[in-house]
Amino acid sequence: MNGVILKFIINIFISIALLTLTSCSSGRSSSNNLQLHGVVQSGNNNPHGLAGYSVNMYQAGSVSAKLIAQTITNKNGDFNLDISSNVADSQFYITATHESIELAVFIGSNVESKIVINELTTVAMAYSLAQFLHEDKIYGNNDAIQIASEMNQNVVSITTGLSSYVITNAPNAKQTNAWMLTNTLSNAIAACVNNSSLCQKLFALSNSINGNLSINTLDVIHNLALNPAQHINEIMDLAISSEIYSPSLLLPPDAWTLALKFNQTGSVDCPFGGPGNFVFDKNGYLWITNNVVQGTPYSTNCMIVLKPNGMPADGVGATVKSPVYGGGILGAGFGISIDAFNKIWLGNFGWGGVNPNGSVSEKKKKGVPLFESPGLNNLVYQVQDLQSDSQNNMWIASNGNQRIVIYPSGNQNNAIYASTLDGNPFDFAISNLDEVWVSFNNKSNVAKYKLSSDGKSIELLHLVDVGGTPIGINLDSQDNLWVSSFNESFIHMVSPNGDHVESFSGGGIVKTWDVAIDGDDNIYAMNFFPNSNNTYGIAKLCGISVKNCPHGAVFGTPISPPNGYTLPTGGNQVLLSNGEPLYGAGGVPDFHPLMRMTSGKVDKAGNLWVTNNWKPDFAIDLTTNPGGDGMVAFLGLAKPIDK
Repeated sequence: MNGVILKFIINIFISIALLTLTSCSSGRSSSNNLQLHGVVQSGNNNPHGLAGYSVNMYQAGSVSAKLIAQTITNKNGDFNLDISSNVADSQFYITATHESIELAVFIGSNVESKIVINELTTVAMAYSLAQFLHEDKIYGNNDAIQIASEMNQNVVSITTGLSSYVITNAPNAKQTNAWMLTNTLSNAIAACVNNSSLCQKLFALSNSINGNLSINTLDVIHNLALNPAQHINEIMDLAISSEIYSPSLLLPPDAWTLALKFNQTGSVDCPFGGPGNFVFDKNGYLWITNNVVQGTPYSTNCMIVLKPNGMPADGVGATVKSPVYGGGILGAGFGISIDAFNKIWLGNFGWGGVNPNGSVSEKKKKGVPLFESPGLNNLVYQVQDLQSDSQNNMWIASNGNQRIVIYPSGNQNNAIYASTLDGNPFDFAISNLDEVWVSFNNKSNVAKYKLSSDGKSIELLHLVDVGGTPIGINLDSQDNLWVSSFNESFIHMVSPNGDHVESFSGGGIVKTWDVAIDGDDNIYAMNFFPNSNNTYGIAKLCGISVKNCPHGAVFGTPISPPNGYTLPTGGNQVLLSNGEPLYGAGGVPDFHPLMRMTSGKVDKAGNLWVTNNWKPDFAIDLTTNPGGDGMVAFLGLAKPIDK
């Protein structure tokens, strides 16, 4: 009997031991809390631990951040945190501080059991969360922070502290400078981490947008993310003194902007071929027009949808799957919008000798066409932009027959139109009063219209000559109209009633196609032509509200450097998503990851997205191979628009 009891007791102890081991291996304690194991270190290939660092874990909120756990690193830089399971589905980040050194990692909503904090994780967080970081507190709209978190994962692996797959592989790797730029900035703060005598020098080289000096290493990178055109050569010199991250930049950049390129579409049958314009849906997905069959001048019959992190939409969770076909899609250029019912509208220009009439396509939120080929075509011919007003009336720029067409409540059977005489309507900007500005891509005018009170006619309110050739237009928060100009290096502002026009240059403005406006009213001009060093750039100007402009700046002051914000090459030629050179197998090598842009918009997380619409070699591309490759996102560069 005693032997039986002893065996029973032994089995109980074995069971308890197995349960304990199971709990530990899953990262959970006996109280069901999460056990997080981390290390604070300098470097990633041959790192050394940082002892005595204060480790604080925070939960990001809407108006503040909450401290939920803290500890101190041991002699090897290791730490452990016990986290309550009651804070599930939150956004988390950790800071590690010692005197004026502050490193950080953004974890997001999926807490890993192992975390690395180093200079590179600090760079990734400071850029990806730039618009939500307030000193060392992160807070803001939860959906927006989630998008920023996904972009953070595109830069670094938080479990290894190494550069991510996205940044180390095509179409980035050494085709862009993103990988090398993040390593260079990591080296710059590593110089301070490993030699405190260099810290004050680094802090003096990284002012905030309002002129304040940095106070710690996290502050350094955050200031460079928001105020990137400063102390390029000096920071490069400091980074060279601490080459523990590689590869690093060989040449100074135009600015400390961090941009990633994306060119996967979800199918080899619909590669990027001249993305012209795009919209964000309520989930932050990008719906993108795709103009031509890649490598040809012929219209394509598909559009592309990317998730907020730049990956192709995969249909998971009852969402859309990219690419999208049907409903008459053919050669869509600048025309795309989303209405109040979250339906996607597409303007089909139908160029390249196939169905030159064009049409309008209407899609449900999952990409299912509401009307089959050839789409809606009443009164329209070669459509460019189209937008919905507050009454869900669809305004259509019928470029080919010089008409502004309205489908009332989206119904083509009740369509009305106004002739624009000799003007080819191109883009719309609709005010809160449903007054509609229109640009014309064949003359120097913009015009403002409104729908008559009885809804039966379209009335002209103002006709304004701005000079040049206006294409993309946009409204700021005070209803001033901003106008790009395709054939001159200026952009223009028209007052709400059309009686005053101002022109602006500088900051890298070179024959722009589109203008974007951020939540601070600052202006971004997307260039279609190259700047003086034969790269393509985005110009930024201080807007009408003069918010978050450099100290001493006034309305219209250029914020970006003389060549604009660019995405330089990392030294390798640009490849298409199939691995072929930009101009095809055997084509002339090209080194422009950022190409001729036709559209730019700011997402919820403050990333400025732009279209690579047209290839760089204009002489070759004019007739034979025009379609540019992919989309580019400048991380954390712009203030999100609260909507």
